[in-house]
Amino acid sequence: MSFKSYFEMKSGITRFLVHNFEAWFWLTALILLAFMPPESTQTTFCVWHLMGFESCPGCGLGHSISSAFHGHWITSFKFHPLGLVAIAILTIRIVTVLNQNYTFERLNKKISNDKNL
Repeated sequence: MSFKSYFEMKSGITRFLVHNFEAWFWLTALILLAFMPPESTQTTFCVWHLMGFESCPGCGLGHSISSAFHGHWITSFKFHPLGLVAIAILTIRIVTVLNQNYTFERLNKKISNDKNL
């Protein structure tokens, strides 16, 4: 493998990660919530709790998503009624961002190939 092809491959991977940053951000958030124990208040990603505040409107949603990933549907609904809806919306958004950028990249390649002809 030549240095040039390695550089092109690396820039392609970097470009892919940068263009899809929003999708990677939401996917990482969902994965972290999936591994968070829903019944524990000790494990938290909440900035408000880390700063010392006791209540946060988003914590119920986070625990709800975590409970849903663990299969505790009723507990998930008790933490926040929109937890399952949030999972659906974020999943749709992840797929949409990845699909839009993939379609855009394909269109760019086609346009550049047409210009070369």
